[in-house]
Amino acid sequence: EALAAASPDDVDYRGYLGTLAARRGDRAAAAAADERLQQLAGAYHFGHNAYWRACIAARLGERERAVALLREALASGYQFTVDVHRDPDLAPLRGYAPFDELVRPQG
Repeated sequence: EALAAASPDDVDYRGYLGTLAARRGDRAAAAAADERLQQLAGAYHFGHNAYWRACIAARLGERERAVALLREALASGYQFTVDVHRDPDLAPLRGYAPFDELVRPQG
């Protein structure tokens, strides 16, 4: 929290705070982090803020919203790496058909 307070525009600090809040079941804090991440949308984040928002939504059980945000992140330049497969914050989406289709190997 101190790091996020010192760097209010840091996407990662906000994302970590949001996912931790969601893991604790603190919906108000998770929603506040999500809102701040949405405000930080910009050309040089390359979808990183939308990716964090997807992680928060996944942890809150909002699967449809999480997949939509993940698609937004990828469309905004977030690089699809193995991290998308192994991110523990996206684990609640495994077995959800739209997510499985999105991460299914192509080609």
